[in-house]
Amino acid sequence: AGQLDAELDDLARALALSPSPEGAERMARALERRDRAASADAFLESFVLAMPRSPERAEAARALREARLSRGDVPGALVMALAEGRSAGFDESFDELLLRAGLPELLAEHLGMCARRSPTEEERVRYLTERMRLYAGVLASPERALAATAELLALVPHHAEALARLSAYAEEGVVSPSGVAVLVE
Repeated sequence: AGQLDAELDDLARALALSPSPEGAERMARALERRDRAASADAFLESFVLAMPRSPERAEAARALREARLSRGDVPGALVMALAEGRSAGFDESFDELLLRAGLPELLAEHLGMCARRSPTEEERVRYLTERMRLYAGVLASPERALAATAELLALVPHHAEALARLSAYAEEGVVSPSGVAVLVE
């Protein structure tokens, strides 16, 4: 046990003198060899979050996100995705993490934010279409789906999927015929 503790002490001193992702990884592996996997994971997370934003931090966060996801730790993977900066734009793996974490409402808000920040109309249409689908599908919210459809039609008046949904909402009584007329003008 003394030799194992000495190894941890040596690794801690080396990491304090010269912090690096590689050194942090060695420390985590040493903790895992002592059956302290939770401590190793928490140590890596703390190390990654303490790093300045950089490509190295993004890569370290990505590696930890993937490791957590492979263990089924969706909330932990989501934390690393945020640390990685994945939420800044459209990213299917980030969106999938939100769904797997049971956060479709957050995903809908994320898609709306991405649409507002999109530099191109094509990207805005993609985000708004996904948001409309989410409200109509997983979230099963006809009123919000109708609002998302209207937002999409304001951008692209002849969007085929949005028009088809609008027609279905009229048939289901979610929107009146006069409401449809206003939305397609």
